[in-house]
Amino acid sequence: MSETVESKVMGKWHHPKIGKNPETGKAEFLPRMEYAKLLHNENFKIWHDTYRSVSSRRIAKLTVFRLMEAGALDSPDDFLKLEPHDAKSLVRKIVNNIATEGFTQGARQTQIFAKQFYNYHNEDLGRELKFKRSEKPKTIQKKIGIEVIPDRSQIYKMAASALGQAYKGNVKNTFLGYRNRALTLCLWQSGIRVNAMCRLRYGMVKNSLYPTIKVPVTLRITQDIDTKISAYGLGYYCTFLADSAAKALREYLDVRVETTGHALKDDDYLFATLDERNQVTDKPMKRHMVLHAVKVSAGRAGLKHIGIWTHVLRKAFRKVLNSCIYIDEDTREALMGHKLPGSRGNYFDVHDIGEISEKYMKADWTEGAPSRLNGLEKTVTIQEDTIKKLELEKEQLKARITKMEGTEGRMLEMEKQLAEIRKYLQDLELLTSKKGDINY
Repeated sequence: MSETVESKVMGKWHHPKIGKNPETGKAEFLPRMEYAKLLHNENFKIWHDTYRSVSSRRIAKLTVFRLMEAGALDSPDDFLKLEPHDAKSLVRKIVNNIATEGFTQGARQTQIFAKQFYNYHNEDLGRELKFKRSEKPKTIQKKIGIEVIPDRSQIYKMAASALGQAYKGNVKNTFLGYRNRALTLCLWQSGIRVNAMCRLRYGMVKNSLYPTIKVPVTLRITQDIDTKISAYGLGYYCTFLADSAAKALREYLDVRVETTGHALKDDDYLFATLDERNQVTDKPMKRHMVLHAVKVSAGRAGLKHIGIWTHVLRKAFRKVLNSCIYIDEDTREALMGHKLPGSRGNYFDVHDIGEISEKYMKADWTEGAPSRLNGLEKTVTIQEDTIKKLELEKEQLKARITKMEGTEGRMLEMEKQLAEIRKYLQDLELLTSKKGDINY
């Protein structure tokens, strides 16, 4: 029911396939009739539609299909009618088989989705499917050992290598070169997840790129764009693009318009694909296409593509934020699309886009030496300006103190004169009283 595909760029990866489409002759993720059988089941469709992302819905279909196949069930309802211990045994059987093949992450996902499907319909009936911690498939963090988080200079090399495709002299490579360069820089300078990047629309950036580029370019990421933030309870968050990413994006869009021969509409996807005839389509890039583009760019830039994937660019984004001392921790978390813990979220103004963008632009997104060095140089320059400003304020404060000291001296002199006048009046009063006594 599945096979391992070998790719020079992506290495070994798991790609479930079943049968072929009789119309196109291409392998399908699932046969259409099996999709239809699942989606015509009311209980399955209600649960399936609670997931918003395409990938989650795909895993939901595959999980229930596996349950029906392994348990020889006629419909999803038959799984829901099982007692918890019987349902648990069936799930265990499937999970163990997947884990044995070496796909521990797939095994974990299958267990989670099977549990959610069963509990969604049975929890109110007092029946619940539970797994102990020891029963959960152990995931091996293989990527951490081989991942490469590129620094700023390496990312610009990746962008330049992507653009190198544009100089091969045909329309296909010109479009792909400019698109992949913009894609690489936008992933890094915005830090957004790859699924969100695939859903960006032209209307989100049009006013910031045309007629002139206005940086930073604001990207308002909502739950429709990044479904993961709904799990954090966030309605939206904002991130930005600095100068180099904005210019690369503008150049790519200009090439795209020139290639297609027609203007872009607001609801057009920002990063489009090519069809079989190498014509630009209005369809968005898929996650695996973005991954392929990033790995190819990394390989051409001299990096080991086996340790590069889209999420390391998000980590590189956070690395730049961490190197800037003028961006506080709450702003870093907000730019990442994370929910602030405790009461910190209540007192952080996510609506003040001007303040957040101003802090974002204090980070160093320019091309050059490793980001830590340039970040320190920029920090020193800002600190020198701050010192000059403080020295000016110090001189102004000294002048005020001197003026106050002069005023204080005059007040002391007046108090001394008043004391002398009081003493004179007292002596005069004493003399007057003595004179009265003599007359008497």
